[in-house]
Amino acid sequence: MTNDKEYRLSASINDGIIEIILSGTVTRTNVSRLQKEIDSLRNEKGSRLLIDVRTLNEGSGYHDVLYYIRRPDKATGKTAILDVPGNDRLETFLKTATLNTHLEARYFSNLDLARNWLKT
Repeated sequence: MTNDKEYRLSASINDGIIEIILSGTVTRTNVSRLQKEIDSLRNEKGSRLLIDVRTLNEGSGYHDVLYYIRRPDKATGKTAILDVPGNDRLETFLKTATLNTHLEARYFSNLDLARNWLKT
């Protein structure tokens, strides 16, 4: 039995891109642990991240997740957020959240387009 108040993270490397799949629920109590896991991957494997949130429950919301993804000093490079089509709210938030940072982040609903953008 899984605890639906927890997130699950799986990561792999594909052509130099760290591909992270998040599922379950990110809450205010576990989001800092998620940040540490993503920081660790970023420090060990590189700064090009593809984060698939299509199976992530709403939980405390994308805003908390993305805040912690871009918060660390080393939040540089490119991050592609993969979600279901039509999430205008996430796309707008990403544009605003990454202003005046060294992090480039974009919303995608197509995996191949996200990977291609990260390779450029």
